[in-house]
Amino acid sequence: MYESKIPKALLDKIKEGKVILFLGAGAAFDSKHPNGDKPPSGNQLANLISEKFLGPNYLDRDLQYVSELAISETDLFTVQKFVSDIFRQFKPGDHHLRIPLYKWHSIYTTNYDLLIEDSYDKVRNRQQVLATFIKNGERIQDKMSIPNSVMYNKLHGSITDITDEKLPLILTPDQYVDHLDERDRLFGRLKESSFEYSILYVGFSFADLDIRSTLKELNKKGDARPRSYMIGPNITEEESRFWDSKKISSIKLSFKSFIDELDKSITENERILSSIVREDFSHPIMAKFQANVSEPTEGLIEFINRDVTYLHTNLAEKDTEPKVFYKGYFEGWDPILKNYDVNRKVTDSILSDVFLVEEDERGVKQELFLIKGNAGSGKTVLMHRLAWDAAITFEKLCLYYKSDVPLEYNRFAELYQLVKERIYLFIDGVVDKVDDIEYLLNKAKKDNIQITIICSERTNVWNVGGDRLNTFLIQDYTLQYLNDKEIDDLIVLLKKHKSLGYLTGKSIEEQRYALSERSGRELLVALYEATAGKPFADIVMNEFKSIPSEEAQSLYLSICIFHRIGAYARAGIISRLHEINFSYFQDKLFKPLESVVYHHRNYVINDYVFTTRHQHIAELVFEQVLIDQESRYEKYISIISKLDIDYDSDKQVFIALTNAKKLMEVFRDPNKIRELYNIAYENIGEQAALMQQESIFEMNHNDGDLEKANMLLNRAHEIEPKNSSIAHSKAEFLLRKATNNSQNLVIKSLLKSSKDICQDIISNKKNRNIVHAYHTLLKIYILELEKFLEENNSSLIEKKIQDFEKTLAKAMQNYPNESFLFDAEASFNNLLDNSPKALASLKSAFEVNKRSPYLAIRLSNYYIDNDNIENALIILKESIDINVNSKDLNFKYAILLMKKNSENYIDLKHYLRKSFVKNDKRYDAQFWYARTLYLLEEDEYLDYFEYLKDAPLDSRFKKKQQGIVTINNIPKIYEGTIIKLENYFGFIKQDINGERIYFYRNSELSDLRFNSRVKFNKLFNYSGPIASIIV
Repeated sequence: MYESKIPKALLDKIKEGKVILFLGAGAAFDSKHPNGDKPPSGNQLANLISEKFLGPNYLDRDLQYVSELAISETDLFTVQKFVSDIFRQFKPGDHHLRIPLYKWHSIYTTNYDLLIEDSYDKVRNRQQVLATFIKNGERIQDKMSIPNSVMYNKLHGSITDITDEKLPLILTPDQYVDHLDERDRLFGRLKESSFEYSILYVGFSFADLDIRSTLKELNKKGDARPRSYMIGPNITEEESRFWDSKKISSIKLSFKSFIDELDKSITENERILSSIVREDFSHPIMAKFQANVSEPTEGLIEFINRDVTYLHTNLAEKDTEPKVFYKGYFEGWDPILKNYDVNRKVTDSILSDVFLVEEDERGVKQELFLIKGNAGSGKTVLMHRLAWDAAITFEKLCLYYKSDVPLEYNRFAELYQLVKERIYLFIDGVVDKVDDIEYLLNKAKKDNIQITIICSERTNVWNVGGDRLNTFLIQDYTLQYLNDKEIDDLIVLLKKHKSLGYLTGKSIEEQRYALSERSGRELLVALYEATAGKPFADIVMNEFKSIPSEEAQSLYLSICIFHRIGAYARAGIISRLHEINFSYFQDKLFKPLESVVYHHRNYVINDYVFTTRHQHIAELVFEQVLIDQESRYEKYISIISKLDIDYDSDKQVFIALTNAKKLMEVFRDPNKIRELYNIAYENIGEQAALMQQESIFEMNHNDGDLEKANMLLNRAHEIEPKNSSIAHSKAEFLLRKATNNSQNLVIKSLLKSSKDICQDIISNKKNRNIVHAYHTLLKIYILELEKFLEENNSSLIEKKIQDFEKTLAKAMQNYPNESFLFDAEASFNNLLDNSPKALASLKSAFEVNKRSPYLAIRLSNYYIDNDNIENALIILKESIDINVNSKDLNFKYAILLMKKNSENYIDLKHYLRKSFVKNDKRYDAQFWYARTLYLLEEDEYLDYFEYLKDAPLDSRFKKKQQGIVTINNIPKIYEGTIIKLENYFGFIKQDINGERIYFYRNSELSDLRFNSRVKFNKLFNYSGPIASIIV
């Protein structure tokens, strides 16, 4: 048996992929050069720079001094380009090409050459894929999403990036200190990982100041970190003893010799076993593949194995104790497979509505369904039950998304080509993935891919962050509390699994009462309170107090702070906060926390992650443990200062903890909030989003500083001039400042600047907050009109009314369901109603300029609000006679005609047809025109409804039923037979003409039966005629 010169402990860790490879300048020795040159040392590089830029007088001078002079004589880019050209010529030596054959936890380097990149590019049988990081702000989940990625952090920069003045190549230790801000997260990851993994130092002179600084930081961890190792052929006995005292063992080998020794000590089979290698793909999903299709790509294989769970009959899961499940722990599919969950009434409705619909009966090929409810209402369990039943009972292709990697459209597109059937994707907690889902559904529509997304979210979170998905939403379901039958079924389950607890021995009536619905109580809370016989908050607090050590309590609290926001806590961030590694957690803290904290390996970020049993429990722990301002303040500081926001989970927590509105709710003292922002800046630097939040705080707090808010917004806008959210905050700030000012010239200047910003936002159709810019613009026009009314300036009053009406018309055309716009119009109407001067000015302006559609519409609105439709019609007709082709006037006139006589279809058709261009964005006009064509029995109505059903508008607006058919102004009653009946919809065959008409089914229609005879009214939505059954 071969006796290796490498310590067995290090060999074992390399086999397991648990070593951090840290490369210094000496690691480049024995690299190859076209002329046989060796990589220059620091002194040699200084001489090369001197010869190129300064001349012989500066030979043998300090590298820092020489480089600074050279940059001064030329510029940073020129000098760095020269350095880059030198190092680009060096190629990997044979031993460098052996590095990719081993699996590393991560790789760090102070070199800026490309030896490692070239090595991983050239070696086909590499164990991992290199994910290179050279600065802060590079999103980890994006770069590490490729299968078998290894993080490669270049602490001193890279010759591939030499144009950024803020990110120079580090030629000296002083530069490293000066430019640490742009790279501190990379170094933080090294410190973080060193709690858990051994570092293998290669090619360092430990007399160098930069590496000594690094080691000094790592040494602060003391015995908490594992033993590390350093390689060097010339390490002295004295140096060896010195570093051994700091838990760094010396290995007297060159890097080349070390790699040779490693090859002898670790067999090829052992190397392969340390990685995940799949020669052939075999997976149950292949049963869904069409015949003679191509092999799935490596990316799709990784997606199926890592990012989703494919539901099939042979799914194997680890056991979950029923008592633990009924206390809120739900991870994996075992409770569903064993039917621990109570059958919810809504389950059958959703299964019928979503999975049992024929393809030709679906309105669109790309669908979105939403399940919403309060925290602890049972959404996650219901989602799992639906996915399982749809896959197993109805044999649908169901994928449950379990990764925090962004949804990648290409994976679904490739899978669809292999299976050629509808894909059902389940996503629990959807608001964090709004961008991904929006893109996926739009792209799937373009490529004609059949996909249905079933998602869940807390009601309050959806109301704030889910608006953009309403365009795609087919149906939403609110998960209510248990009904009587569900309570009885739950009692049976609790009894069967010996989980009744406090309810054991109670009468059925007492058990029902204990689990009955009470105001504000959700299922999770009811289960706890009923089975423990105590209030939920007390139970959670007792659990916390029962944790036997303060250290374990503190760690649990940290995990709660993360999970209450909806994020997991990485082992790395736990190491930073508590200075412990995962091994210590397993040995010392796992037992006391095993019933309240759960963990699993996240293979994307290559780390363990921690959560509590439930987000609601995490919130209660936070609220009850950190009860005073000071303790919360200290915890906030501790966490904010240590987060690495290049990790998505850390960024999510950082955003939540620095949100201005939430900080004002948590802390009364504004100085505490300001200090928290200072700590945040120390961590991440000047970032526009953070400055925007601090400006919002200064704008809205009673003791806020408006000048500071202005300065922060200006600086944020400088950093991200194309960020429309920041621009809008600036516009709102200027409007607020104008409102509080009394000097007309200042007010005018402020409002002009605010208007310019809003118009810039509106002009870029890619911006997402255009509706907010419209709202601000309308508020500006109202304020300007108030000022002009005070000045009695008739011409400007007229112009401002026109400005308001024109802007409102455009906004309503694109955002017909936005409450902001209705609020603005109501404020404008109140101003006119309460100002005789304004009304007189409006009438006078119209008499002078009847050509203006905006004056005509605004004056007609006044008459409509005062129940004088005849005068409104006269005003509009006078303006139409001058502006025959005005779309706004014709549409307004048609709508008023409809109010006067809804059955005058010939005139309605005439005016409505002149109110749009076919297939333009005047959707409302085309809707009423399509309805009119239908009632005139002209088949062209089908073209319009086909176009309207795909209009990019809020689905709630498109589903709105309006335009009831009347005879002599009385709703017309039709009769027919139900020919299809589902839980939330059905079809009626109308008598006489046999027309098939869709209807929505609600709880009032639960008694309907197939083939039932019904009477109904007829209305319309953006998909066409709709039946409203008369109960």
